[in-house]
Amino acid sequence: MLNKNEVKIQGTYSFDPEEIKMYVKQKPNTSRFFGTWKFYLTAYNFLNKRKDETIEFQTQKHKLFTRLRLKSKDAIGEAPVILDTTKITYSIKQMQTYLQNKGYYHSQIQHEIKYAKNKKAKVIYNVILNDPFIINQIKAKSDDPFILSSYHQFAESSPLKQGNLFDAGTLNMERTRLTELYQNEGLFDFSEYFIHYQVDTTIGNNKVNITLLIDNPIVKYKESDSAVVSNHKRYKIRDIFIQTDYIPTNPNLPSTHSILTDSMYTFIYRETLNYKPTPLIKAIYFKRGDYYRIKNHNRTYTQLTELGIFNFIKIDYKRIISDSIPLMDITIKLAAKKKHSISFEGQATFREGFGGGGIVVFKTKNPFKGLEQIEINFRGFAESVKNTATNDRIIGTDIGPQISMRIPSLLFFPKLSKKLWVEAYPKTILSTYFNYQNRQEYRRWIYSFSNTYQINELAWKTHKLSLPEITLSYIDKNSAILNKLDTLSPRLAFSFQNYLNMGVKYSYIFNGQLKKEKNPSILMANINITGLAGSLLNYTGVFEKDSSGAQLVAGIRYSKFVKIDGDYRKYFNLKRKEEQMILRSYAGVAVPFGNGDIAVPFDKLFFSGGANGIRGWKVRTLGPGSSQDSTSTAIDKLGEIKLEFNAEYRFRINDMIKGAIFTDAGNVWRLKDSDEKAVFRTNRFYKEIAVAGGVGLRFDLSFLVARVDVGWPLHQPYSDNVWQFKFNEAEFNVGIGYPF
Repeated sequence: MLNKNEVKIQGTYSFDPEEIKMYVKQKPNTSRFFGTWKFYLTAYNFLNKRKDETIEFQTQKHKLFTRLRLKSKDAIGEAPVILDTTKITYSIKQMQTYLQNKGYYHSQIQHEIKYAKNKKAKVIYNVILNDPFIINQIKAKSDDPFILSSYHQFAESSPLKQGNLFDAGTLNMERTRLTELYQNEGLFDFSEYFIHYQVDTTIGNNKVNITLLIDNPIVKYKESDSAVVSNHKRYKIRDIFIQTDYIPTNPNLPSTHSILTDSMYTFIYRETLNYKPTPLIKAIYFKRGDYYRIKNHNRTYTQLTELGIFNFIKIDYKRIISDSIPLMDITIKLAAKKKHSISFEGQATFREGFGGGGIVVFKTKNPFKGLEQIEINFRGFAESVKNTATNDRIIGTDIGPQISMRIPSLLFFPKLSKKLWVEAYPKTILSTYFNYQNRQEYRRWIYSFSNTYQINELAWKTHKLSLPEITLSYIDKNSAILNKLDTLSPRLAFSFQNYLNMGVKYSYIFNGQLKKEKNPSILMANINITGLAGSLLNYTGVFEKDSSGAQLVAGIRYSKFVKIDGDYRKYFNLKRKEEQMILRSYAGVAVPFGNGDIAVPFDKLFFSGGANGIRGWKVRTLGPGSSQDSTSTAIDKLGEIKLEFNAEYRFRINDMIKGAIFTDAGNVWRLKDSDEKAVFRTNRFYKEIAVAGGVGLRFDLSFLVARVDVGWPLHQPYSDNVWQFKFNEAEFNVGIGYPF
C-alpha cells in the first residue's frame, strides 16, 4: 500500500514546493486531522467485508442493513491505494515539464521506494535543480506604430522584467495584460492569439533573450477571395441604444418607440418606458465619442447586475463600415425580473425550548421607476420558554413587520453620487420595523428607523454609514423584570427602562474571499455613537431631565453611549480546500456617557453562549465575569465588554457532509456592578475566560447548510473546579449556515 509521497528539493528555488507535489499522479489514501489519520481508509476497512468482492454476493438481493453498509462504504470509505510503479515515471515527466515552465531546464529527478515491514511503501522523489534561466533582454516587435507606442507607454506594469526568472506562467500573464491593455485602447477585435514569443537560449550563462511579436490582423475580401494584412482598428463609439423590454425568447420583436436623452443615449421600447432614464444612465459607463474599452463593458455589466432589477443583460456591438475612423454602435438589451414576488421561510429552533415560526416576504421592484426595490416582510415566532419563578413553561413570542427600500444612489446627495469612483456602486437603504416581544421577563415594543448609505471602495471593501439610526423601546409596565429591578445592579436596572436612541453608525467590511486570497481573511468593524445630538442641544432647554439629571424626550430616557466592536476571521485552506482551519476573534465595548444614571440599553449590551458563540453554554447563560449563576433569569447575564475567540477545524466527509472540531473561548463583563466578580479587571479577566470544546456536522443541501454542534464546557470561571469535563453536560446547538 502506498503510504506516503515525499518530494525532496536540492538547490535554490523560487516556486512553491506544494505546486510540484501536485504533479505526483498517485496519491496515498487521504489523511485528515493534519495528516495524522487516514479517516476514509479506516471507514472503508470497518465497513468492508471480504465477501463483498465475490460474484455470488454481488448478484444476490441484500437486506436493508447490508444495503446501508454498502452505500456508506461508497459514500465515506476509500479503498487502500496499492502502489503502481508505472505512475512514478509519468509523475517524473510531469514534474520535469513543470520545472521547465519555471525556468529550471536540465534538472534531474530521481526516485526511490522504501518498503516497510507492514507492506507499506514510501516513494521519495529527489529533485536536483540546475541554475534557472534568467531574462537578459526583452524586445517588442510590431508593424503597427500604435501597438508599439502603447506597449512602451505601459511597459512599467509588465510582469516581464530583466533579471527575473524565465517563467512560462509570466509569459501568459504578459499576454493577458497586453490583451486587456489594447482592448482598453479601442482595439475591439484584439485577442491573445495576436501575441507570440521568440526565445533565444543560445547566448550562454543560462540567460535568455525574449522577443515579443504582436501580429497584425489579416483581412479577407469576399469579392476577390484575397487577403491583406492591415493595422488593428481602433473603434470609437457612435450611438448607444438601451432596450429596456427585450424578450430573449423573441429577440426579433421590434421596438416602436425611442427617446434620446443627454444627446447620447437612445432608449428604445415597444409601449411604455418603465424606467426613468437618469438612474439607468448612471449604470452605463459608455459615452458617445469615446474609444471602446473592455473595462467599461465589465463595469456596465457589473453595475446593471448589482441593481438586482434585471434577469437578462446583454451588450451587443455593431461595427460601422467607414472610410475614416472605425465606429461602432452599442445596444444594451435588458429584460426585467418579475415586478412582484412573494416567498415564505420557515424555521424551527431549540434554544430555551422548542419553537418555530416563519417569515412572509413580499418584494416589488422599480415601483417608482427609479430602479428602487421595496421589501416588506412579516415575521412571527413562538417558543416554549421556562418560567424560573414557577418552573412552568410559557410561550414566548416575537412578531412584527419590517419595510426596507433600496435606492441605487445616495439619497439627498446626488452630486456626490456622480463624483464617486466608478466601482463605488453607491446605494441607500431605508429601513424601518416594528417588533413586539413577549418573554417571561418582559413585554416590550420596539420601533426602529435607519437611513444607510453604502459604497464600495473595492469589490472586497465596503463602507456603510447609517445617518440617522433611531430606535424607540417601550417596556410594558406590568413586565416581571420591572418588579425585580432592585435585585439587579443599579446600572443594569436602569438599562431596562424605556429609551430612545438617535445616533450614527459606521461599518467597514473587508472580505478577502472576494479578493480571491489563498487564505482569505474577513474583517467586520462597527462604531455606533448615540446621543451626541442630545448633548449638543442639552443647553437649549428642549429636553426634560429626570431626578438624576438624565435627559428625557416626552418622558422617555434619551440614551447616550458609544459602542465599538470588531469581528476578524482568518481562513486557512488545506489540501485543495478539503480541509480548512478557521480562527476568529471578536471584541466589543459599549460605554455610556452623559449626566444622571447612565447606562447602555439592555438590547445593546453584549451576551455570550449559543450556537454562534461559546457553544458549551446556552445563549445568554454565560457570565458576566466569574459571577455565580443567577437564581432568577438569564436576563442579567449581559455586559458592556465582550471578548470571544474561536478555532474550528473543518474536514470533508463526503460531498454533502463535513465534520468539525472546535474550541470556543470568551466571556462578557460589566464596567460597573455591585458584584465585583462581574466587573472587568485587567489583572484577572484572562482567568475568567470560559472555554468550550466540541464536535459538529455540517450538511450541505446546496440551498442551505444545516449544522449540528455538540459542545462541552471545559473551563467554568464561576466554578471552584474551573477545569473539568463531564460528558453529561453536553450542549446541543442546531443552526443554519456556518457559525463563522
